[in-house]
Amino acid sequence: MNVIVTASGDIDPSCHVFQSGVPVLIVINEEGARLLGTDRFPPSIAVMRASESGRITPRLILAAINRVRASHLVLLEGGPRLLAGFFADSCMDEQFLTLSPQIAGRDDHSQRPGLEVVCPALACLSY
Repeated sequence: MNVIVTASGDIDPSCHVFQSGVPVLIVINEEGARLLGTDRFPPSIAVMRASESGRITPRLILAAINRVRASHLVLLEGGPRLLAGFFADSCMDEQFLTLSPQIAGRDDHSQRPGLEVVCPALACLSY
C-alpha cells in the first residue's frame, strides 16, 4: 500500500499512483481535505483525516495506516521535515542510508531525460 501524507491537499488525482491499481491511503488533515476535494478520487483510494488542522504527526500517520491495514513494518520515503518528525517522535527503528560517490545521468543527446538534462546545474559539480 502506498501512503501519501499531505497537509496542503495539493495532490493531482491524475498521477499514475492513483491509476496503477496499487492500494493508496492519503493521510491528510481536515483543512487539506477541504482543499483536496476527496470526491475527485476513485473509491479504491482511501482518504484518512488524521488531524483537524496543522501538523500531521508521525504517530497520527502510523495510527491511520494501522486503521486501514495492520502493519509492523513501514518504509518511510519522505522529505526532510517528515523524516525529522519521525526521528523527533522516536517513531523510527532503523535508517537505511545509501551513499554514492557519483551521480549517473545522460547527456542532451539521449531521448530519455537524465540528471544533466533535468538539472543542468549538476554539470558543474566536481567529485
